[in-house]
Amino acid sequence: MPRGDHTSDSDKGAHEVDTTASTSGAVDKALVHLYRLVDLRRVLPGDALPPAAQIAKEVNVNRVAVLQALQTLQRQGLISIKRGRGGARVIGRDDRPHDQRLARALEKKKALGQVALLRQILDSGIARTVATNGLPRSQMKRARRILEELRRINDRDRYLALDTEFHEILGDATGSPVLKGLSLSLRQLVLVGLDAVELPPNLLGNSNHEHERLLAAIERGSATSAADWGHRHSAHSTSLIDHILGGPDKPAVVGGTTERIKVRAGHSGNGRPSRAKTATSGRQQREPRERTGKSR
Repeated sequence: MPRGDHTSDSDKGAHEVDTTASTSGAVDKALVHLYRLVDLRRVLPGDALPPAAQIAKEVNVNRVAVLQALQTLQRQGLISIKRGRGGARVIGRDDRPHDQRLARALEKKKALGQVALLRQILDSGIARTVATNGLPRSQMKRARRILEELRRINDRDRYLALDTEFHEILGDATGSPVLKGLSLSLRQLVLVGLDAVELPPNLLGNSNHEHERLLAAIERGSATSAADWGHRHSAHSTSLIDHILGGPDKPAVVGGTTERIKVRAGHSGNGRPSRAKTATSGRQQREPRERTGKSR
């Protein structure tokens, strides 16, 4: 994961960019790459993005196109650009205005409405495939290490970065670059949506539990159980996305409780969106029925 000490020719001359010097297609390619770095927490808040020349080489565009793309991210409040060696640095979610975060999510409203359900289907299928085919020992150890670290983390951005890494392991294990790429693209959109809300206090605890059960089912070779836990895990973020799309009065169901989170207006005294939590009648989390042995 890119961190820290990138020297910063990434924005040298950024304020003097000739906007006619590159095609919109090249800028779009650079934007796709930069958005993925930021949204998937490849580069964490406060850290510097890679130099513009490096990004240009990776994406196969010219450096001017990258500089134009960086200016777009700066206007959107996703990065800050300083002359000299300061470079382009990622601005954390909590340091961006709430209205700005919400506006970006609502810009993708149509895509988010389609992505949520598709992600549930895809994550469930990936989990089933990996449980059926098996997860190599080295990847299992790596996944276990990530889950141990996730239990100790309170920082939201670092948590989401590791959570993405965990799911990348599963995507790799399918042996299909297409499935892995689609999974990451869907996840990226979901994270843009989640940036618009405060995560319910029980979400990370539930997520850790689901990770453990999902990995345990894969280790046993129980494809049905793995698919159930994969579906359940993505359902929570799907519910939060539905809440964003449905407006402030639509509750989000997370881990058997209803989280009524205000994303458009109204904040509590501490500056965070206010919420009221109530028990969800008859919707307590149930353990999926386990099947031992590899599914055929």
